[in-house]
Amino acid sequence: ISHHLLFREIGCPLRIKPSADGLFIIELVSFNPVGDLEADQNLTDEERGKYATVIEKIRDVHLKGLDFFGQGLYKNACRAFEKAVSLLNSCHLANEQEEKEQTTFLLKLYTNLAVCYNKVNLPTKACIMCKEIRQLTNNKPSCKALFQEGRALLLLGEFFLYIFYFVYKFW
Repeated sequence: ISHHLLFREIGCPLRIKPSADGLFIIELVSFNPVGDLEADQNLTDEERGKYATVIEKIRDVHLKGLDFFGQGLYKNACRAFEKAVSLLNSCHLANEQEEKEQTTFLLKLYTNLAVCYNKVNLPTKACIMCKEIRQLTNNKPSCKALFQEGRALLLLGEFFLYIFYFVYKFW
């Protein structure tokens, strides 16, 4: 890097000479892949139906959604998570283990979608995702899902009705 960008003509006395250019060696310690939104494009129709084949592609799409979310691109994250849900729901499951994995992944995706929908001010869709979570968990959603549902209802103006219902129901 040119001395004009580093320490200019003065340098840093005793350590860096005046007008000295800099050479930096950067070592990559680790990295996080950002996923691939188009991971499923090369799959045949037969492969799309097999959970074992599709799950890795779904993980790539999910990772891309998380990357979009981290960048604040919430609409893009929604599209990625929606695509992952669609791919996951279209798979044929071979056994109970695959069904458990599918349910766990769907819970994660629906929760991510509820967060994203609230971020882009689509509380109705967030409520739909929370309803899906309730169905998958036999009406025992996680605290995060309940929080997102409450946030969506607040955005819809129905939060106080929701609180009244639960107070009345459990009182």
